[in-house]
Amino acid sequence: MTVSPAVLGLNAACIGKRNVHDFSTDMASRRDATDLALPGLNAGQVQGRVAKVSHL
Repeated sequence: MTVSPAVLGLNAACIGKRNVHDFSTDMASRRDATDLALPGLNAGQVQGRVAKVSHL
């Protein structure tokens, strides 16, 4: 399942810059949206790749 912000119940304004590299992906989100985004991103894929998500 490819994850989109709408699937997670977020609007596009909650998601910031996304950088996709060969072995990692960096994604920014608003602090108040993190609780909604983490479980959904861990359960799905980001641009066709499995995601292991953590909060910094």
